[in-house]
Amino acid sequence: MLLKLLLLIGIVFVIYTIFFKKRPLSSHSDDSSQEDAMIPCSKCNTFVSPKEALMKEGKYYCSHECMKG
Repeated sequence: MLLKLLLLIGIVFVIYTIFFKKRPLSSHSDDSSQEDAMIPCSKCNTFVSPKEALMKEGKYYCSHECMKG
């Protein structure tokens, strides 16, 4: 009787963890989504990656020429 009860509790626990428990997103998938995001230049609307974009006064620019002009 005790073995059946433990087996039932184990099955319920496995079903709960598979279907109902929320899993945190891995940081690797977050990094890849940010790498794919492109930001438009405020002057010429050329899309540039956030790593390469230049920022001045809260606006993003693709190059120093766009930032100056």
